[in-house]
Amino acid sequence: MVHLAIKGNKVAIAIAEASVTTTLEQAFDIAFDNKQKLEEYQAKHKARVQGKLTRRTLTNAIRDYINANADDLSDNYKKFIYSNCTDTVNRIVFGRSASKLKEEWDCRELRSAMTIEELMIVDGVERLALTLIDDLGFEPLTAIKEAGNRLLIKKIKR
Repeated sequence: MVHLAIKGNKVAIAIAEASVTTTLEQAFDIAFDNKQKLEEYQAKHKARVQGKLTRRTLTNAIRDYINANADDLSDNYKKFIYSNCTDTVNRIVFGRSASKLKEEWDCRELRSAMTIEELMIVDGVERLALTLIDDLGFEPLTAIKEAGNRLLIKKIKR
């Protein structure tokens, strides 16, 4: 995996990035034989890797949408659609923007601070949006909103 990541393989890079966040904590728990904690780390790692893969595929679908509709889209749309989609997912799931969540949760990387359940909900919204874009031709921001509506997401408060 390391060799693939060094060569620029995006999937290997995503897996490596997700792995780094838990390595030290896992080493500590292994040293002290904390099996329950290890299972939690493994589950979170799996959810994090799945989320990264879904996110990468979603950004590819957004890029494809932009390319297919380039003549009809403004430069501002093309520039901000990725961040607008991300912000909309956060507002659907948490009721707040990423910057507000980062401030409240005192973190730099929002998804690393999410619980397993939160990661799975975000992944679910993004997966459904991806399907709506790729298979039904939805505009990306509309697809994100529709995914939230179809999944009946209740805002998470913590």
